[in-house]
Amino acid sequence: MEQLSRQQGWKLVSLTKASCKTAGITIVNNHRPYKACDTRREHAPERIAHLEPMPGRGLLLQGGRVGEGAEGPAAGLGGGL
Repeated sequence: MEQLSRQQGWKLVSLTKASCKTAGITIVNNHRPYKACDTRREHAPERIAHLEPMPGRGLLLQGGRVGEGAEGPAAGLGGGL
């Protein structure tokens, strides 16, 4: 993705954290909720809105395009971002 974005003159922004999932689920760590992931997910739409994406470009999350009519890995992410 990095190489492609550089070739196209795009800015690639990753909002990922290794232990967090995109879907709206709370991760449990040491038998306790790991709220850092929930907080990141809650603030992600605001961060994305400030990026001012190029017209006609979508948002790519964990290998699938999220949006109306999403299929494959992205189909179950409707409740996430």
